[in-house]
Amino acid sequence: MNNLEFDDELVDMPLVSPFPHSENDSDNGEVLNELIEYENVRMLRQESAINSFDGDDLAFQCMIGFRKFVAYFDPFLPINIITRKAYNTIMVEGLESIGKNLVAIVRDIYVFLGNFTYITDFVVLEDIGEFILINKTKVVMGKPFRKVTKLEYDCAKGLISFNRIFDNYTFQMPRTILRFKRWGHVSWSKIPPILVLSQRDLTNGFKNAYEKNKFMYKNCMNLGPE
Repeated sequence: MNNLEFDDELVDMPLVSPFPHSENDSDNGEVLNELIEYENVRMLRQESAINSFDGDDLAFQCMIGFRKFVAYFDPFLPINIITRKAYNTIMVEGLESIGKNLVAIVRDIYVFLGNFTYITDFVVLEDIGEFILINKTKVVMGKPFRKVTKLEYDCAKGLISFNRIFDNYTFQMPRTILRFKRWGHVSWSKIPPILVLSQRDLTNGFKNAYEKNKFMYKNCMNLGPE
């Protein structure tokens, strides 16, 4: 152990590929084409929006860095998207605006979902309102995230599930509270995704979803440099 040599240049940070202003950047063109194609496909479907109960997108709670997010999963989205503002809240060094909507591609981002850890890539956009409607949400997961996590989803029931051998996390999609909406309390008209308890959770003593949700990241903020 005394003979170990440490390389200070090895830092466990995401790889960032900024988009230059050159039109010859292959990643830039590929992402643009995918987004344009995605937008065209969405125009052919009924108007759908994140946080709407139309079965096309699902929500779940996760941690990226030490920040909690309500991430949305769209089965039709060809990439994973995160806004520059959201990315800058989880990284030590933020990304600067380059005057274009496409800011960068970041690779090897850790996404924590309960006891599960996934590594995935994101396209960083300045503004996702052009492709994802309503409220300009911060994080949207697409087909690459589904491939990495092998998640299961049921659009008809509004459920999204993450499964491993000994554990399961199932989320119920956000719902509209009609009585609040009628009263004009817009900020209270939606409830967040609800964690659905499994039979194993009940056996482990969890009486409601809040208890398990609180337990999921109980000790994360207590981790020190060691």
